[in-house]
Amino acid sequence: MTSNIISDTIDAEYPVAGVDNDTQGFRDNFSIIKDGLGVAQAEITELQDSSAKLDADNNFDGSEIAGAVFINNTQAMLTPTNPVELSYANGSYFEVTVVKGSGDRNEVALELVDWPDSGYAVIRTSVRTEGSEETDVPLRFFSSAAGTTTFYDNNWPVSLEVSDNRRVYEFWTFNGGNTVYMKYLGEFTAAA
Repeated sequence: MTSNIISDTIDAEYPVAGVDNDTQGFRDNFSIIKDGLGVAQAEITELQDSSAKLDADNNFDGSEIAGAVFINNTQAMLTPTNPVELSYANGSYFEVTVVKGSGDRNEVALELVDWPDSGYAVIRTSVRTEGSEETDVPLRFFSSAAGTTTFYDNNWPVSLEVSDNRRVYEFWTFNGGNTVYMKYLGEFTAAA
């Protein structure tokens, strides 16, 4: 950003020493300085309002970041207590525990929502089940975008068994959730 402050019209040689100087020269220089300070205030305010901060959250509102090297960064992780919506706007990783009561064989449906309008976006989630020893609990993920086309990988499980293990899934889109790819990454067991 190039500054709009104009300083080259200030007469740096005014006033002239040992001469009775006209006060108009003082008024002209002070006017130019005053105008420059006004422009500086506006530019500094714009920078304070729109530049990235080290001590506050930043929302780049879809602006591109190019040529950056990211070191020691993390992604937001959420643990929803009522696993219904997995919102991309809130984070890209969700850890879900499904609690099933004895004899409860209702479908578990988790909705993928708030995809960005464009660009490549990924949501990952791990799912663990608690409750009765009942098996074959239907699990369904779906996207809220109207007319969504979903593609599943060949290893996609159709149900959950009650287990302390975590099943990890990955979902991605490139067009605001209109097309969503769903991949089962596997079942993970705690190391002994």
